[in-house]
Amino acid sequence: MRNLGLILLPILAFVLVGCEQGGDANPDAPVRYSGGWVTFSYPGSWQLNEESTDTGSLIRIQGPRDALFTIHIRSLEQAPPLAIHAASLGSDQGLLPTGRPATFGRLHGFTQMIELDGEAYQREFHRVDSHDEAAYLVSQAPAAQAIRVQAGLDRIFTTFAFQ
Repeated sequence: MRNLGLILLPILAFVLVGCEQGGDANPDAPVRYSGGWVTFSYPGSWQLNEESTDTGSLIRIQGPRDALFTIHIRSLEQAPPLAIHAASLGSDQGLLPTGRPATFGRLHGFTQMIELDGEAYQREFHRVDSHDEAAYLVSQAPAAQAIRVQAGLDRIFTTFAFQ
């Protein structure tokens, strides 16, 4: 019986320490972004970066496994059609679009497979307009890893809105 106690004591200590460490916040718990003209949620472990460009504002959300989500906000007067914006992102990289229609809730756009550094990537393009602004939402992830990061990308797509 004493031997059983000696065996169970380290196990109990391990379980209690594990419970203590498990109390940290979930790194993928959604973080709400609300800045300038837009609002959306993204996974808490992803890194957000904002910058101003000569054509508007750019928000980059970097996820794991080379996942990237960008939001480019432009004035409606300066906003080209979605296909032209998408082409401008790949025209200098020799990309071959294989676009297919994509619908994400209220968003309509297309996807394309591209090759970067010898690896296949999937990009999804959408445009959302307000009364005076246009936002281009672009997600990108390695095709082999896309399923692992899709929930995070979908969170941004589904929660995006103009304020």
